[in-house]
Amino acid sequence: MNSRHHLNITPPLPGGIGINTLLAAAMVSRETADLLLVDPLAAARQGYGGDPISLTPAEVHLLLSAHGAATLPELCRRIVSLARPA
Repeated sequence: MNSRHHLNITPPLPGGIGINTLLAAAMVSRETADLLLVDPLAAARQGYGGDPISLTPAEVHLLLSAHGAATLPELCRRIVSLARPA
């Protein structure tokens, strides 16, 4: 069987380790994903597996600024757009 896999490896989202950890948790937990889209700070407090995810003040600002997305991909696009240097 000849199968070909294409990996699209991209750098982490701008902002820091906490925001990347939170988004990774949302990718594996539907509950975290749903909460992230409704209340990003509550999602960080809940964390993954009961372990809270620490966010820097800059990450909190970025998440709150990007809030209102309907999907995780849209949230990621907003974060990237907001984090780009002017």
